[in-house]
Amino acid sequence: MRHADLFRDNVMFDGPPGHEKLTGFFDFYFAGVDTWLFDIAVCLNDWCIVHSDDAAHDGQHLDDNAQAFLDAYQSVRALTAAERQLFAPMLRAGALRFWTSRLWDFHLPREA
Repeated sequence: MRHADLFRDNVMFDGPPGHEKLTGFFDFYFAGVDTWLFDIAVCLNDWCIVHSDDAAHDGQHLDDNAQAFLDAYQSVRALTAAERQLFAPMLRAGALRFWTSRLWDFHLPREA
């Protein structure tokens, strides 16, 4: 099953700093509704950037992390020719989808 929303805030880890272990995933609202490539794009857009209070560095792309992610992914499932061709547009689509959803949540918040 594809998750389609695998941001850091939808993944749980437990353990002391530097020795955390993955303990779970949640928020499967969009699960299985898009392509494998969309999941990759979502992960790369959140897990392979700097998250910092320093505006000069926040959001900076981490090339080495992205390459390590892609290498690990492809050791299990190689990207198809079509996925390789659509890789950059899908990264943009994933970023746009979540940027607009964050704008929606900011301007039209729901009761939780």
